Amino acid sequence: MTRIERQLDQRLVQLPADIAEGINPKAIAATINESLRQQFVQSTIPATAEALAVAAAQIKKATAEFGRSATHLVTLTRRGGRRAQGDRQSGSTSSHAVSSTRRAANELVSVFREEYRWSVYTLTGLALLVGIGVGMWYQRWIDPPSQPVERAPAVQRVQPSSPRIKP
Repeated sequence: MTRIERQLDQRLVQLPADIAEGINPKAIAATINESLRQQFVQSTIPATAEALAVAAAQIKKATAEFGRSATHLVTLTRRGGRRAQGDRQSGSTSSHAVSSTRRAANELVSVFREEYRWSVYTLTGLALLVGIGVGMWYQRWIDPPSQPVERAPAVQRVQPSSPRIKP
């Protein structure tokens, strides 16, 4: 064996130890963690979470307002019912009782319609935001970013020559 072959054999024997020494698992893990953190920040997940938090606060507020309005309506209805019952028991069927009951019923209907309408708008808006967020996430998941396409070289056309016919 020549000296070069012995050196080559010696290097091949030492190669696994040199590779193991050169690999730094902590540095690799830190690089992977940083890459994942950057991808998370670039995704739409944090923005979607913020939008959902805002929508949840709006829904909570609308629900509280709806509860207060419903309580107010129940109170008005009971008050109108007691007045009508008192008028019936006293034997007087005055137009005042009828008009106050009608007025309370109209107020009840208008308040309920407005609160119901805003609840429907809020829930519809929240469903739209959630749908858009989930759609964007799903689209990213299904269609990962594409690689740029390299253009093929242009092909030049050559005019065919007319055949020469001998007379």
